[in-house]
Amino acid sequence: MRTAPWRQRWQQWQSLRPKLHRDGASLPAALLLASLQRQLDGEQLQVISLQLQPEESVLELDIQQPLRARLQLFFYFGELDWPKRTLLIHYRLQGTPHDNGLIRRALGACC
Repeated sequence: MRTAPWRQRWQQWQSLRPKLHRDGASLPAALLLASLQRQLDGEQLQVISLQLQPEESVLELDIQQPLRARLQLFFYFGELDWPKRTLLIHYRLQGTPHDNGLIRRALGACC
């Protein structure tokens, strides 16, 4: 039995919606990724992927300027201060240049 096209669209739409739970809410990674791409993508930056994990999540970015590089932002959520409506996020950044020769030339010229 085939699923009707409207049912497939409904199921896809439902999978991208936030879900309420007794103790809070959860957001699907696809929804967060799409939102980040809408907000951040441009000529100088592109959001590549988002991997949410219980211990440490990764947001991968491709930057174009000043040098082309792939950045990985590793992060995890810390303490929640509900009265102040703040959430502490711990992170570290790791970058990989797309062109090692360009980095060597830049460092060789300045150092």
